[in-house]
Amino acid sequence: VFSNLQSNSTGVGMDRIRKYLERKYAIGDTPRGVVDEANLQEPTRFYLDGRLIESVTILNERTATFSAPAIDLPSSGPLSLTLSVNRGTESSTTPERFLYYLPAYDQWATSNLPSESRGALEDHDHDGIANLLEFATSSIPVGSTGTPLFPVSHEGSALPSMRFYRNTDATDVFLTVEYSHDMRSWTALPADDPGISVADPDPFGDGSAILMEVGPAPGKSRLFYRLRAERLGL
Repeated sequence: VFSNLQSNSTGVGMDRIRKYLERKYAIGDTPRGVVDEANLQEPTRFYLDGRLIESVTILNERTATFSAPAIDLPSSGPLSLTLSVNRGTESSTTPERFLYYLPAYDQWATSNLPSESRGALEDHDHDGIANLLEFATSSIPVGSTGTPLFPVSHEGSALPSMRFYRNTDATDVFLTVEYSHDMRSWTALPADDPGISVADPDPFGDGSAILMEVGPAPGKSRLFYRLRAERLGL
């Protein structure tokens, strides 16, 4: 029909029909439709902690894939990032956070433990401390350290405080301090709790560890602490 209109039809009316068909069916690479600039919407943009994500593929209403921008991982552990979506004046942030980390435990276990006892929950030197916790706290996995894993200090305070080393190479391990009044029910302290502080940012002088300190809240007659290590990516 279109070829007949082109070759056999004349007049203003036929020209308008031809142009309409060209736009509607994109014939001859003619742009389809007419852009109304007044109703244009800004593109949807995705950000990771303010870093623009360049390539995003929206698969459906619930799923999108993207290539994350280059990010420098901190030496002290996993990096937690927020994903946000922006279009014009509208924005939204996901409740879940993205975790970036380097798998480090396997490399450490290969270098420090025999092949038959490299499991994260195994205790190669039978000192009561699992391999994963030895790794995360810069402990010695093949023999006793001769000192408590969590030394207690009274310096400058009437209340004792617990200290532990945080291995800066343990980028795939989360350490959580938990407390209890009866050693039956335990509560996790948030990472930004004021009772958790850095006692020494470089206790060994080589950047391999951070000395952390946990001080109990005043007024507590008895309080127990423990340290929970969680390996990411499992």
